[in-house]
Order: sequence, then structure tokens, then C-alpha cells
Amino acid sequence: MAGGNLTRTGCDWQVDLGKVKKLKKRDKYMKTWHDHGYDSAFSGENVNGQREEHCIWDPTRIHIVGFALGHTAKARRCGYSVTKQRGKEVLVRHTDEASLTESIEDAGCAVM
Repeated sequence: MAGGNLTRTGCDWQVDLGKVKKLKKRDKYMKTWHDHGYDSAFSGENVNGQREEHCIWDPTRIHIVGFALGHTAKARRCGYSVTKQRGKEVLVRHTDEASLTESIEDAGCAVM
């Protein structure tokens, strides 16, 4: 991801949860749910910490489909197309995945 003012970034995700284990407090599967045929686990508020949590075992089930960035002019220079959605949020998708690194470097943006 490009650096500078683009570091304030939110992501839109597409996740295939597969078979989900819903965890309870003191659940015996809290750390081993993936060993019992589950692809992901869900723990509600105050089950495994203060907030609800979703865990996905296989990272190939997770895909980033877009970004919300604060500095849209710099994003455009780095090769992204920008459209407004949901009020002031800006969804950003790269226009040509094949030249992503090249266009980011040409625009003077850092590649992480």
C-alpha cells in the first residue's frame, strides 16, 4: 500500500467463512476449532475479550475488494480510480493490477 497520507486506510473485505464454529465462554474448542473441521470461528461480545471477533483459519478465504482512503488526489496519482459511496467515504480500486507497483513508484508513492 502506498505511504504518506494514504496510511489512513479502511478495507472492504470479501470473506468465505465456510463452516463456522460459534464459540462460548470457556469453550473447549477456543484454541482448537480448526482441528475439528471448522473453517472459521465467531466469538460474541465478552466471550474472548470485550468485542466480538471472527477468525478465519485459511487466509486464501479473505480477499480485499476495495479501500477507503483519505487522500484521493494522491490515490489517483498512484493509479487508483475513486468513487464516492456511503456519504463521504471513498472506495478505491486499482485500475490496472498488472502495473500496480510501477504506477505507484512513478507517482512517487512508497510501496510497502
